[in-house]
Amino acid sequence: MEKGRLPGFGATVNVINGGVECGSGTDIPKTNYRYQYYLYFCKYFQVSPGDNINCAGQKPFGQ
Repeated sequence: MEKGRLPGFGATVNVINGGVECGSGTDIPKTNYRYQYYLYFCKYFQVSPGDNINCAGQKPFGQ
């Protein structure tokens, strides 16, 4: 996909707060908490979290 943007929870994070949390190539600690909560609730509701749950490798929108 263009600029490393792939469908999944990471793309959602990118849309909401991409300029701050995405595109660094590594996960930001604040963002890791978001992913942990996401995985917790996926497990709680017994649904698959899907692929591409982080946005570290995605360029933020607008770039």
